[in-house]
Amino acid sequence: MTAEIYVNYQEMLAKQEMPKGRRKVLLTGIELFAENGFDGTSTSQIANAAGVSQATIFKYFKTKKDLLIAIVSPIVEQLFPVYRDEFFGNLQHQTDVQKIIHFIVYDRFEFISQNAEIVKILLTELLTDKELISKVANVIIGTDDDQKAEKGIAATLGQQITEFQQRGEIYADLALLDIGRTIVGQLFAYFFQTEVLMAQMQANEPRDLSQIEQQILRAISPKY
Repeated sequence: MTAEIYVNYQEMLAKQEMPKGRRKVLLTGIELFAENGFDGTSTSQIANAAGVSQATIFKYFKTKKDLLIAIVSPIVEQLFPVYRDEFFGNLQHQTDVQKIIHFIVYDRFEFISQNAEIVKILLTELLTDKELISKVANVIIGTDDDQKAEKGIAATLGQQITEFQQRGEIYADLALLDIGRTIVGQLFAYFFQTEVLMAQMQANEPRDLSQIEQQILRAISPKY
């Protein structure tokens, strides 16, 4: 079954049936976690801002950590789509290394931008939260215990990357994780620059993404 892909978290919530109280808590949690950090936000603050009681929060989420996981998990799964959905279908139809990098850069940065608040939360918490690190790793490489290893990004793209390497379009000594680190590093560095360091300055996104695309290509391909 193909997983449905959403443009942003708000669209996902709008399409899901859930009690109004739960939806209010999720949306308020996003806002306050992004503004104050997970540790800097209390459930009482969330309750006050959402206009609900703390009992309502704990009715739907056993702990504040459970609320955090409920917020970031769907974004992790959509940011690194595991299933052979529209994203991977389009990705696997790219015929050369330039087209595949162009598609990844523009498609994934659009998704990151649409979910900027949650991505900020995710990046901050990944520095210290082992549970989130494990969740992201499982999405990227799959897991053995739930028999989804073949659906991980590594398994899905490994053969395609090998073919590019055999054709001389990607350096033969680069592992898939090396390539992934280059792409992810460039995109998230730009996101941090534009959304955190220079949030008040207007970026030239088309020019910047074009430069990022070229930097990635030069790092992974002998053709550039």
